[in-house]
Amino acid sequence: FGESSRLAGKSDELVRCVNARLYPLLNDWHRVDAYVNALKKVGVEGKHVMVFGDGYQSLAMVILRMGARKLTVFEPSRELAKSFKSCVLMNGNGPLERLNIIESEIRDARTVGNEEADVLVSLGFGAMVFSRGLHHSLCELRPFLKERNAVVPFRMTQNVELIECPELRALTTAASRGRMTLREFDHYRNTDSMMFTADQGVRLTDLRNCTSLTKTRAIFDYYMDPLETAELPKKRILVELQSVTAGIVDAIMISWSMRTHKYCKDEVTTHPGGSNLMRDLAYGQGYQLVEDFTKRRNHIPVPFEVSKGECVTVEVRFSESRDDMRVRLHRCRADALRANKTKGSTKPWKSLQKLPDLPENRKPWTQDDAIDAYMKQKMLREPRPQQHTT
Repeated sequence: FGESSRLAGKSDELVRCVNARLYPLLNDWHRVDAYVNALKKVGVEGKHVMVFGDGYQSLAMVILRMGARKLTVFEPSRELAKSFKSCVLMNGNGPLERLNIIESEIRDARTVGNEEADVLVSLGFGAMVFSRGLHHSLCELRPFLKERNAVVPFRMTQNVELIECPELRALTTAASRGRMTLREFDHYRNTDSMMFTADQGVRLTDLRNCTSLTKTRAIFDYYMDPLETAELPKKRILVELQSVTAGIVDAIMISWSMRTHKYCKDEVTTHPGGSNLMRDLAYGQGYQLVEDFTKRRNHIPVPFEVSKGECVTVEVRFSESRDDMRVRLHRCRADALRANKTKGSTKPWKSLQKLPDLPENRKPWTQDDAIDAYMKQKMLREPRPQQHTT
């Protein structure tokens, strides 16, 4: 088939990005309405508003209709900038003199015109709060704001909880049936890094019997208004959780929630219980698979089982820029982990190493790896076949 005339000359990467991520963000009207309610509290009429982040177009159109004197947006794609200008004119939100499009990344912007902004609106999030460089973008934009400014949203919260999901387990382990087992392939099961539902095309709400084993707890709160108070979280955070029911911990789930304004009750979240289809496709949730490191059998990971009321601790480690994280589940309270001891043991607890050197205790690869060692031991235990002489 030949290429559609509409797409002729447009980059494949741009077309994929628009179809996979931009369309869902443009149509997340619950998110737009929450921002609009916050901007009504702030007041944008007659002011200079600066917006950055993916899917800004829907909200930007509303801001123009709310009477903003000037609107500045960051759009590194010349094609998308041209399309946005057309939409502004089609919707009668002109003249274009009110619109200032910076056709570059934030880090490359030298100036945003001859006027500082009154209001900054951030949409620069990913599956994690900092996965798209939110903090660094705010630092870059601070010189372009007036001394008395307002920032929307007011607060971002990174959340964590433990989930049990048999269908997720089936997607991430080698199955066994009857007397046939394929568990040898579980040696490759990734319990050391974060994965994201949006990248894998999975919605946790579509998986049957996906239940929360604990309540949702905050890892950290990130306050953006006033902007001077915005501080990165610590590189290591311990979060203590208590199971509300017995079960197998299949994954540690990461989501975020947003408070758009200090005096608004609107909340936007990526938690499966409060998210929607558009947000799941654009952001989704992060999750890291779990194994019980205290009960590892040879090279095969062992499921992490919890009893009702049991207290466990999630250890969270961030990269230097906080745009990546690793988590590990410990069968002890946070106080015991801070004291560097396990429950009922006097030996020091081996914590996670710095990113990106996870997982803990990683050794250089050798030819005699875990599978080879296991197979050698197995062959030594098996009787040798008898040799027949003629």
